[in-house]
Amino acid sequence: MRKARNRGYTIERIQAEVLRLIDGLDSGTRFGIVQFSQGVRRFASFVAPATSANREAAGAWVPANLRGNPPVEADQAYFGHEAAFESALMLQPDVVFLITDGVLNRRTVANGRVSYPEIPYETFLSTVRRLERDLPSRPRIHVIGFEMKDDDAAN
Repeated sequence: MRKARNRGYTIERIQAEVLRLIDGLDSGTRFGIVQFSQGVRRFASFVAPATSANREAAGAWVPANLRGNPPVEADQAYFGHEAAFESALMLQPDVVFLITDGVLNRRTVANGRVSYPEIPYETFLSTVRRLERDLPSRPRIHVIGFEMKDDDAAN
C-alpha cells in the first residue's frame, strides 16, 4: 500500500476500483477476493456468484476489510505471496489476478525476532505448483505489477 499511496492511490480509491470490477460482473460469474501481506484475509471461503446479494456483501466487506495488513495466524504454513496463493487456490478458481509489487518475501522468526527475507522466484513458483497439484485444473494466473523492480518483473 505504501507504493500505491506514493503514487497517489488511496486505499479508498483501490477499494472503489475493486467494487467497480465486481459490479461489472454478470450474475453467472463467480469471484473471490484474497487480500494479503504476510497473512491473508478472504471475502468468502468459496468463489461467490456475482448475484446482487453477494455484490452487496462485497460492498460491505471491502471497506471494512480491504485495508491494513491481514494478521498472521499461528498455524499458517505459508506467508506473503505463498499464503495468498494457498488461500486463493483453495477456492479452486479458473483465473487468478495477482496485484503485487513483486517483492517475494517470507516472514521468518528466529530467536524471537521477525524478519522478511526475500525468496527466489523459483521457490515461489515451486510452492504454487505444489499447491496446484490438488486442483482439478490449473488456473490461469495474470500478474499486474505495481512499481516492480526490473528483476522481479522479468520473472
